[in-house]
Amino acid sequence: MILKLFKILRNAAIFLTLILLANQQILSQKNSQENRKDQNLDKVTVYFETAKKTEALLFCEVAKTEKERARGLMFRKKLKENEGMIFIFEKPDLLSFWMRNTKIPLSIAFIDENMYILEIYKMEPFDDRIITSTTKAKYAVEANSGWFANNFIIPGKKMRFNLKKKG
Repeated sequence: MILKLFKILRNAAIFLTLILLANQQILSQKNSQENRKDQNLDKVTVYFETAKKTEALLFCEVAKTEKERARGLMFRKKLKENEGMIFIFEKPDLLSFWMRNTKIPLSIAFIDENMYILEIYKMEPFDDRIITSTTKAKYAVEANSGWFANNFIIPGKKMRFNLKKKG
């Protein structure tokens, strides 16, 4: 009797493990498909004025719709050295970001409507704390953690980019 019960429990455990593995595979495929969708975002080169009176370039994907901004860099496994994402908002406002479902440590710069950098923060992976700009910003740029400091980009410096309209 005990042996029969053990076999039933063992088979149930194997069955549950297979269901969990299949579910994990489905979620992984879904995230992979969603990441491929990110490749369809517009891309733009963003130029930053540095404290050394030079320019640093960051190759950015553009998040300009509410859906694109909400997704941001979530689920990405890596970000190349000089790549990032620029978030473009319709009008200046206090902007808030978090790192839920974001695997990569990032830095974020909040930028005003005149393209001046207001402030820069470091953000840790999977952190649910909300980072909010202290003044109204129209743009936010995310890059690998430390990218702004490593390139001598500080508040008060300007950025520029030229986003070509499609169609």
